[in-house]
Formats: sequence, structure tokens, C-alpha cells
Amino acid sequence: MSLMSLLSMLNDADPSEEHVKIAVDNYRKMVDVISELIQKEERLKVLVIDSNDPESLINIDLTDCYYWRLISKHPRRIHYYHKSGNVYEGVVLMDDFDTCSKIYNLDLWRLDNSNYVNMKLITEYDSVRGQVFFNQEKIPAAEVARVHKKTVKRYLESK
Repeated sequence: MSLMSLLSMLNDADPSEEHVKIAVDNYRKMVDVISELIQKEERLKVLVIDSNDPESLINIDLTDCYYWRLISKHPRRIHYYHKSGNVYEGVVLMDDFDTCSKIYNLDLWRLDNSNYVNMKLITEYDSVRGQVFFNQEKIPAAEVARVHKKTVKRYLESK
């Protein structure tokens, strides 16, 4: 049912209780259809540094950005110009995660220069090779730097 036909029905309706019930039911159906369409709409999220709290990372929706561009400075960054009026800086380096103290509170640790690891998902640790494994065959082992080997071992023993 289209919005126009619903409005027409409401305008022409006899204000009896039965007509009101029908109109309300049709309105609810229309709201359900619109809600379903909104949920199905594809979204593309981007991880950025929160401009209001530089120690936090947030996801923004690209469809809520006026535009984004590459800023020519070292390191090269992407700036996202958001409808909220904020300019967000994209996360492009592993070091960007280092500035987010909340990452560690979630047990996401940088165990090597090349990786961050979700410590909660480790299922096995090989201290000789310096690798952590996950209960997933398709995911390769993550490397653990020598400096973090004891920390990983203590963490896993405390689980």
C-alpha cells in the first residue's frame, strides 16, 4: 500500500472504530516494510579516529560523508568530511591502534610489529616458535615478538 493511498483512506474514512483500526493496521504494515528496507540498505563502514576523543576509534558510515580525500603529509592520511561537521582521520597504520588505549581493555594486544591479536580467541601457544593459534584452520598463526612471550604465557595461564 502506498503512502498516498493510506492518506487518501484516512481522509475519506468514516471515523468509525473499524476504519480507524484498519488504517492503524495498514500504517503499521507500512512502517514494517519501510523498516525492513532500511535494514537491507547496504552500508560501508570506515574505521576512524574519533575527533571528539583521539584515544578512541569509531566506525562511520561512508554514506554520511560529504567526501574524503588524501592529505599529503607523512604519513599520508585520509580525511573524511562527515555530515555531523566533524573531520575524521582514517586509521591506516598499526600505530593508530597504539593510540587507542581502549583496545587493550578489550584484550586486543599488539604482540608483534605486524599484528594485533584478540587474546580471548587464542586456543594454543607455541613458545618455542613464538606463535599463537586459533581454533580455525583457515586462520594462520600470529607471530609473537620475543619481548611479549612471557606476557602471553602469563595471560593464557590466567584464563
